[in-house]
Amino acid sequence: LVEAGADPAARAAALETAAVIDMNTDRAARARERAEAALAAYRGLGDAAGVARILDGRAMATFLDGRIDEGVAVFGRVAQLFVDSGELLRAITPRSTRGHGLVFAGEPAGGLAETTAAVRLARELDTAEGQAYALWHRSEALSALGRADEAEADAREALRHADGHRGWTATGHRALGIALTTRGELDAAAAAFAASAEVAGDSL
Repeated sequence: LVEAGADPAARAAALETAAVIDMNTDRAARARERAEAALAAYRGLGDAAGVARILDGRAMATFLDGRIDEGVAVFGRVAQLFVDSGELLRAITPRSTRGHGLVFAGEPAGGLAETTAAVRLARELDTAEGQAYALWHRSEALSALGRADEAEADAREALRHADGHRGWTATGHRALGIALTTRGELDAAAAAFAASAEVAGDSL
């Protein structure tokens, strides 16, 4: 921030990075202040991708705070901002997470539509991480609709794409457990949930 000085673009990038560091070191208040300052700077620069990145973080915080409907609305705007600014790879996560939020909000059909669009985009861009993320969410939407076979297939494909990544492996096993629960295979579901917990450990 000191080195950025009065350079608005450098200052916006520094504030954005500092906000992420603060968020991951339990300095929530300062993280919010820096994120707001970065957002104002990006808006002043007319940097749509920068605005979208800040709003993406805000949406996730809102979602994790339990304000599902509000998070769903913001994720929709974020995904469109990324598309409009040509950042298609970054559009996968908010689009998929919006679909996940719709499932939690009791709208699994809408969630399926959003997560399917995210899966399609991830496949078109050939991103394994994006596919693992969106397939996890689509699997849970399918389970919510009672389509257990399709949900299990998506969960197993998500696990293949996870390729040892802790987060995507844990969520893939979670989705598999939910799919198996939907089908009534409770012993197999318990094993999947146990695998998810083991991979996640105490710090994920």
